[in-house]
Amino acid sequence: MLPQMVLLAATAILALAAPLGVGVALGFDRQATAAVQRRLGPPLLQPLYDLTKLATKVGGPADRLLAGLVLAQLGLSAAALVLFATGGDLVVAVLLLGAGHVMFVLAAASVESPYAQLGASRELVLLVAREPLLLLVALAYGQVAGSTLVREIVAARPLLLEVPTLGITCTVLLGIALCKSPWDIATSHHGHQELVKGSTTEMAGRWLAFAELGRWYEVAFVVAVIALAAGSAMVFGMLLAGLAWAAALLLDNALPRATWRSALGMAWGIGGASAAVALLMASVGGGGLWP
Repeated sequence: MLPQMVLLAATAILALAAPLGVGVALGFDRQATAAVQRRLGPPLLQPLYDLTKLATKVGGPADRLLAGLVLAQLGLSAAALVLFATGGDLVVAVLLLGAGHVMFVLAAASVESPYAQLGASRELVLLVAREPLLLLVALAYGQVAGSTLVREIVAARPLLLEVPTLGITCTVLLGIALCKSPWDIATSHHGHQELVKGSTTEMAGRWLAFAELGRWYEVAFVVAVIALAAGSAMVFGMLLAGLAWAAALLLDNALPRATWRSALGMAWGIGGASAAVALLMASVGGGGLWP
């Protein structure tokens, strides 16, 4: 019993540290984008430098309600990743992640800045685009494995072989989580696209760092869901996640920013259709959660 508790505790600690890996991956992402645009990019660890600098700034939040909601977002996003890493229910973890993003939307909407209000409304559109797709992915995984528990899904046969169209859905989900074009309608890290940061306009210092860290947990969760398609083959799973990230990066540099209607339409038209096909394939293939 004690060794199992120690293992769970170690897994939870690793899950909490996962955003550091996301920060390094974002550094590679920025360098790749800079290379495509034929310019000198930032250092590899620049995202971590930026986060550390923000976290060490001294000063109160612009609004106490905003501060509380940002902390709630960070806590719920971290809890979702910990639940995933310790083998818990994937559907519950997805719902926790969605609740965390709702807190972020409320935080952006809690201040009177028109830019933040506009960013909050667009974040809500992305929430509507992302959360149902994540739930469909979780249900497709559960249908193949016969359970939505992550530890049971890992023990099942590799899911990508059963439902290959989920790769398209997961790429869309990663593009939304990374705020990549054409889904960067609420905020963007590209200076030529966004002069005002939208949903994070009124966030500064450590509170902006907390919000950004919460975003990194969301990205880590989506990456983990993609890697889960490989089952117990962790190396192959990380390769799948890397391919999905590369595809999202390619879309970011090939497609312009969409309007909120077309962004939602593309998310559901491409990702939703692929998820529906995967769910149908999983149901026809046998096993699963329902006859």
